[in-house]
Amino acid sequence: MLGASSSGGTLYKVSALRPACGPMEGQSTTPSAAYPGYGYLWWLGNAGAYRAIGIFGQGICVHSGQNVVVALHSARAVASSDEDWALQEALCDALAVALVSLPRPL
Repeated sequence: MLGASSSGGTLYKVSALRPACGPMEGQSTTPSAAYPGYGYLWWLGNAGAYRAIGIFGQGICVHSGQNVVVALHSARAVASSDEDWALQEALCDALAVALVSLPRPL
């Protein structure tokens, strides 16, 4: 595992993400008939990414194609804001790109 820290948080690149998810990943990330941006307990994002979204900015972003998971701990002043969620999604997408480009340990 490759980790990085920022403001007390930790970012991990998990090489074993896809095998750990197993068959449930497919069910969780299939768009629902009622709302195509939502799977089973997960919000669906860009390029196959999906996210768990909690109150006040808590979240988990999974980029299974890049084997990257980002866990976010937050204490926003507002419980939920579309603008904040869009910024958080952009942050997670950028972190996935940056973590994939890091050199791999031998």
